[in-house]
Amino acid sequence: MISNQTKLNSLMKTNLKIYLLLLALLSLPGVAHAQGTAISYQGRLNDGSAPATGLYDFTFSVYDADVGPTEVLIAGPLALDAVPVTNGLFNVALDFGPDIFTSPARWLQISVRANGVGDLTLLTPRTPLLPTPYSIFAASAADVVNGSVVKSLNTLKDDVTLAAGENVTITPDGNTLRIASAGAGGSGIWPVLSNNAYYNAGNVGIGTATPARKLTVHTQGYGFEHTDGTIRLGTYLDPTGGWLGTVSDHPLKFFVNDGVQPSMTITANDVLMTPIGSLGLVNFGTPNGENGMTIRRGNTRADVRFNGVALKLVAGLGSGPPGSEYGIAITTAGNVGIGTETPGAKLHAETSQTYTAAVYGNATGLGGVGVFGSGPASGYSGYFTGKVRVGVLEIAGGSDLAEPFPMKEQHIEKGSVVVIDDEHPGRLKRSTEAYDKRVAGIVSGANGVNPGIALHQEGVLEGGENVALSGRVYVQADATFGAIKPGDLLTTSDTPGHAMKVTVHANAQGAILGKAMSGLKEGKGLVLVLVTLQ
Repeated sequence: MISNQTKLNSLMKTNLKIYLLLLALLSLPGVAHAQGTAISYQGRLNDGSAPATGLYDFTFSVYDADVGPTEVLIAGPLALDAVPVTNGLFNVALDFGPDIFTSPARWLQISVRANGVGDLTLLTPRTPLLPTPYSIFAASAADVVNGSVVKSLNTLKDDVTLAAGENVTITPDGNTLRIASAGAGGSGIWPVLSNNAYYNAGNVGIGTATPARKLTVHTQGYGFEHTDGTIRLGTYLDPTGGWLGTVSDHPLKFFVNDGVQPSMTITANDVLMTPIGSLGLVNFGTPNGENGMTIRRGNTRADVRFNGVALKLVAGLGSGPPGSEYGIAITTAGNVGIGTETPGAKLHAETSQTYTAAVYGNATGLGGVGVFGSGPASGYSGYFTGKVRVGVLEIAGGSDLAEPFPMKEQHIEKGSVVVIDDEHPGRLKRSTEAYDKRVAGIVSGANGVNPGIALHQEGVLEGGENVALSGRVYVQADATFGAIKPGDLLTTSDTPGHAMKVTVHANAQGAILGKAMSGLKEGKGLVLVLVTLQ
């Protein structure tokens, strides 16, 4: 048995160290070859106070410290049984592998017992391992032959050839290998790399040997690309032109002045412009499912939209699309709608609001917003269902104020004098007697003079012939009852549908059509009359 006083003298003498080092050097041939990782360890073992002799069991472990709470077991335990010990001396080979002695300090812990007898006894303190074991690293320090180097790292253990690649030179200089690019004239600046890169007088070319700018990229398809692994920003060339955008499914954003928010964002559906420091934004895209532009400021919104049939300008409160009742629409048929996107006439307004407008019947009016009249003089027609308030209303499409009336006759000539049909309330008929107090007016439209204003209400009072109630209109007249000159009062006559000169003023009260503005000396013809029913 080994007593508790058993001690291991593991101190290396100077001559022993030199001996071990000489052994290590002598084991290295002139040419590098694979080296083992075992180290030789020699020690002295006493049994009590006398040198031990016999067979003993040992275990060896390597730690990163002598003692301490943070010590780490690096390798082991390595068990060696029945080790012969003679006069206290023993010698063992310890192989802990290749990655143990890598520069930090190491301590060897030893436990021992008589061969197969009792428990192992831990010997203290641990033995520091001196630099000799680190000669393992010298296995990779063999001579380097011309054009090759021996590697013992990264699993490379055979001869590895070091060869120059294209446009690269390797030049031995004593114990130094100088690696450089083979630049033109030995300048070290790369002129050609597989015909894909070129440096020429400060210009760099990729895909071209003659760069004309500081950086020239010659390529078909994709050129530059910048990515974080998910978002990809790139350039692209094809026969239609040059492209810049996101290769991945992400919006393209632009910013200025190092802005914290984009000033313009392009997505697959729209273009959003947000002026930095402004309350508003402009969005080009598909507002309300149509093509166009949205302008927002605060809690208000305006749209310019086109659905293929009508161009709309609408504005309203809130962030949602304004309705058609809040704007103007121009159709591809040339109709203009106010408050409706489906105008049924050249100008069609549907609104309960009050608007101010000047009214003209053709495109060469005196300036202003138009409410267009009807007839060949203008070629326009239109109507309002709301209220219009104007400062000056100038009508260029006609000269009388007319209202449509149903007629007793299926066909009645323009310029005919008509009276109230007392047999059918609301209907008119051709006049047939002189000084008829039922006189209602003159059928408008004779001699090319059309109504300037036509009054009717949809679905209630509409249909029939336009009858001039005021203004200038041509009337069929009969001078048989007296020559007509400008300024004469006109009334009904016994000639159906014709006016005549008032000759009996007592009978004319309530039967006057108006005053003649042109004359008729004899027979029948058209006379311009200023309609003033009385």
